[in-house]
Amino acid sequence: MKRNILYLIESSETGGAENIFAQLVNGVDRRRYTPHVALLYPGPLYDRLVADGWSPVLVDTRPGALDCRLLLGIFRLVRRLDIQLVHSHLFTTNVYASALRSLTGVPVISTFHGVVDVSPDDRCSRLKWLVINGFSSSVVFVSEGLQREFVRAGLASSRKSVVIYNGVDFSRFQTLPPKGEARGRLGIGDGAYVILCVGDLRPAKGYRDALEATAVIRATVPEALLVIAGTKTELYPELLALCDELKIRECVRFLGYRDDVADLFAASDVYLSCSLSEGFSLTVVEAMAAGVPVVATRSGGPEEIVVDGTTGLLVDVAEPAQMAGAILSYRNDPAHGRRVAAAAQRDAGERFTLQGMIHSYQELYDSILGAA
Repeated sequence: MKRNILYLIESSETGGAENIFAQLVNGVDRRRYTPHVALLYPGPLYDRLVADGWSPVLVDTRPGALDCRLLLGIFRLVRRLDIQLVHSHLFTTNVYASALRSLTGVPVISTFHGVVDVSPDDRCSRLKWLVINGFSSSVVFVSEGLQREFVRAGLASSRKSVVIYNGVDFSRFQTLPPKGEARGRLGIGDGAYVILCVGDLRPAKGYRDALEATAVIRATVPEALLVIAGTKTELYPELLALCDELKIRECVRFLGYRDDVADLFAASDVYLSCSLSEGFSLTVVEAMAAGVPVVATRSGGPEEIVVDGTTGLLVDVAEPAQMAGAILSYRNDPAHGRRVAAAAQRDAGERFTLQGMIHSYQELYDSILGAA
């Protein structure tokens, strides 16, 4: 008998959590499960799901200390669709889905994608965690480091915690365009040394450090070009001002949000993840899948993805000089970069596939539904 699963997320933006949400909804085994999708707001994720053939429900919400409309909306959905399992993502929807279990008895899986899921300014966070720990059937973290951080803070219950790594669809990176062709589409010359960053312009992504690292690199590699692909936010003017201050405006390109990430990797010489905090890092795995050498900060998730010196290079958080040194080591020894990229591609293909992630979630579904 197929089981009805409600997939629920509070954000409709363009980040990693939203990407995993869409891939999970699209990839779950339809012979065993019938997915239903609910969001709180319209936005890029909503549009993507509609383009994929879904009809996402928008649950009414009135943010506050107690959002009764959200709780009632989820309750009605669960009853109307005869839901057997709720799989929620991100903090607010995890809290309300967990609370719902106390009213309906329907099991709930709560997934956390990063430290930034939980606002440090939320004075009710410990009470909300009591709800999640008390009523969620399982609490999933996308890396062991993320799990440890929440458990050590006395928030998450180690008894209910599970780690399921995010996965990447490697088929997207099997046939990439030639570098010259990919660069031509972006208006980048063949002689440029392209450093790529992917992610929305948010403080946690550490882009100020990427700009400072680029200024260091340009002193010896004048053909260096930093390309940043991600939704432009209120941080954009600040980053432009820093470009001017560092006198590197001509060698930095802000592309905005792009859905042709595979082509961006094809155009690049090195991938830089300069985050201050990462629950996992899908883009690091995508770079590895695309065969691009990686430099990543020790910001949480990357330490579980990259084997330093073997499948990439790890540097300390907020250390532009270290970032620049690691990037220059690839630039000065291209053969080393190729060896690292090849090893990374093999390793990531064994550990971080989309199929493996979906399989792990389905095993969790079955274990919970079998006990329900």
